[in-house]
Amino acid sequence: MKGIVGTATGGDTVRLAPVKIQPAHSDDVAAAGIPVNGVAEIAGPDAFRLGELVRQGLAAGNGPRTVAADPHATYFGAELEGTTLLPGPDARINKTRLADWSAQRQ
Repeated sequence: MKGIVGTATGGDTVRLAPVKIQPAHSDDVAAAGIPVNGVAEIAGPDAFRLGELVRQGLAAGNGPRTVAADPHATYFGAELEGTTLLPGPDARINKTRLADWSAQRQ
């Protein structure tokens, strides 16, 4: 998330496309092992609006930035559709929920 926030921040505002994302816990990703043909689609069980996820993260870390929805904001240089960052139908959906993942960090 730090990389996303870093590339989307201008001044005190984080501009993000109003898209959904389904983050996966890094331990779950590591446990998936080596993918066949070098590609694996992995996601967590919960979908969030990207802006809300970032807003929660900044609030937890006392981040002073404002998060703004901007349909033309780019994600590492690309404009996104609302579901671009969600997994496809054949993705491996892991069990670790964001709330559990956050609790482990504390």
